[in-house]
Amino acid sequence: MKLDEKDGVVTVAGVRIVEGDYDALEEQAITEMEMLAQWVEKEGGIVGHIKTYLEERGSASTLACVGDHVHVARTKESKTNVILSAVILNLDTGKIACRVAEFLGRMIL
Repeated sequence: MKLDEKDGVVTVAGVRIVEGDYDALEEQAITEMEMLAQWVEKEGGIVGHIKTYLEERGSASTLACVGDHVHVARTKESKTNVILSAVILNLDTGKIACRVAEFLGRMIL
């Protein structure tokens, strides 16, 4: 997680790789974003924005050649990158860091 504070404006970014159903993770992200926005308002802060980017990772192949034969190793992954970006005003950086860590920590099925 990366945090930056300047003149009362905190920008935060965090990334987590999660295994699980993409649609269920999307629903979880919606719930977590709504809860984070409610928390900020309850604490007296202002939400500049909260964005979450989900990127599903699919199959991957490794191809190796020694001589004239190519060996292919293929894997099927069901992992999703969860990338959070938020701008929050008028709240303590430490509080925001703890709350965003909770957000990312709950992104698991």
